[in-house]
Amino acid sequence: MTTGKTTIDIDGEKYTYNFRKAGSNKGAGYNSITDDSIYVQGRLIKADKDEKYKVVEYNDKEYLVGTSGKLAKSKTNIQDGDGKYYKTNSDGTIKESGYDKIK
Repeated sequence: MTTGKTTIDIDGEKYTYNFRKAGSNKGAGYNSITDDSIYVQGRLIKADKDEKYKVVEYNDKEYLVGTSGKLAKSKTNIQDGDGKYYKTNSDGTIKESGYDKIK
């Protein structure tokens, strides 16, 4: 049984997973925001290189994550691969967005 963070190769693509280390759910994948990253069924959600940043809907909120999977917290005028600008709150949720720089 795998526990903790691990990288798994699926059809030539590498994915990062995080599995619980202890308790009755040992080995189960996280469904939470853990270590400033969003995990769904244990899999780290992250933006592709071309995207730079990705909007992720989680628990009825929209978050901005980068190519490393880390939440973009307290950022202003952070730009994705399509040229859209974002402003985020301290928890990584999107406060404003648009194709013009945010004042």
